[in-house]
Amino acid sequence: MAAAASAALDNALPQLPRVHAMTKEVSRKLADMGYVFALPVQTNMIIVDLESMDIPPAAFVGYCKHYGVTVFPSGRLVFHHQTSQDGVSRLLKALEQFIEDKKAGKELANDKVTGG
Repeated sequence: MAAAASAALDNALPQLPRVHAMTKEVSRKLADMGYVFALPVQTNMIIVDLESMDIPPAAFVGYCKHYGVTVFPSGRLVFHHQTSQDGVSRLLKALEQFIEDKKAGKELANDKVTGG
């Protein structure tokens, strides 16, 4: 356990400011697209308010999965020290496509999904 704690202190902790900045930047871009958040973005998590936006969790998960990004069906997006810029770009593409399709009235998946 001491080795794991030492690795976290040496590797993960110093990257927190970068991760928090990345999360803030993604939240700004999502807000510009029209996304609404359940809570203020303060650390490494964004919680998209799926309910207030009438977003089916299955559609949210499915669009992200299509772009190779795993998200929680609760709308929670978690960033960490291993989150790549490529992953961020794919997430933004997925959610941009999703919001465009939703606004265009495209039928969205509404299956039951679980997890997170």
